[in-house]
Amino acid sequence: MTVKIEASIRRAHTEYCEEYTLVQKEVRELLKEACELQHWIFEDRIKSDDSYALKLLTGRFNGYEIDDFYACTIVAPNLKAVVEAIDFVKSSMRVVEEKPGEETKSWPTSFGFDSVRLYCKLPNSVTPQRYHNLSFEVQVKTLLEHAWAKATHDFSYKGSEISWARERLAAQIKAVLDNVDLSINEMENTASSDFLNKKNPSYEKLREIVAKLKVEFDAPDSPHTVKDYKRLAEQVAKILERIGVNTDELSKILDQESKEDRGRFTVNLSPYSIILVSLANQVPAKFLGALQKKPSSRQNGEIVVPQEAVELCGLTNQNLKRVQILDADL
Repeated sequence: MTVKIEASIRRAHTEYCEEYTLVQKEVRELLKEACELQHWIFEDRIKSDDSYALKLLTGRFNGYEIDDFYACTIVAPNLKAVVEAIDFVKSSMRVVEEKPGEETKSWPTSFGFDSVRLYCKLPNSVTPQRYHNLSFEVQVKTLLEHAWAKATHDFSYKGSEISWARERLAAQIKAVLDNVDLSINEMENTASSDFLNKKNPSYEKLREIVAKLKVEFDAPDSPHTVKDYKRLAEQVAKILERIGVNTDELSKILDQESKEDRGRFTVNLSPYSIILVSLANQVPAKFLGALQKKPSSRQNGEIVVPQEAVELCGLTNQNLKRVQILDADL
């Protein structure tokens, strides 16, 4: 069913659509690709005629021009990234207004829509000049804000029903998510509190292993890059537990391998395989003996050996227990 809109308003919408379609093209070129490189979500839209008419009739604007005929949204993972995104928009566009500003009219008990809105114009470098006075909106949200807005939009912000209870519930959910965002932002400070900063033997061991691995693979002469030290450390901890080697011994083993131009200097193996081969080279009896013996219950989980490391570890034709050798053929 077609929504009835006065002809004068429909004409204004059509004219603005033609102009803002070109603004949309320029904004996408300036913002969208850069957002994707940062792993930020970028969304945009041009207002539909019925939405335009409803906003126009609120009486908040002079004439036919509204402040978000074209609008885009940048979704950043957390509050720290939101600040980075705001700075990025300010360096790319001419920002004429920012909401909310340093002062807010919201009550501290109010938890409604309050995402950052930047009202912008295209930079002077964009041609043709006639589009420079067209303003548009850039919203910047955290991932949790974006999820809340998507999930509650139809029954709290706009819709065909009036419900105090639904809007109350939406506000309560928003309050919870705001606290989560703040907790994430303050995670480093909060995690260092005496109340939370407990010592767990397993985590302390993982921290030691990560420290040893960083010394090895973050060294200036290391050709390797490790993106996930936590997961690598978890696998190394399992191997060390299985063969009975502690972190100090691991450090000495890796040092010795490097002195013999192996270890981190082995370019055709991953850091994980380098650990395996280094252990096999420096403590062969312990290494092979442990893999030939059925592990205890606390050493659960198979030790995976990539095909490239099998011969280097001396594991060819061995009777191994709870060891998975990746075949050369898929």
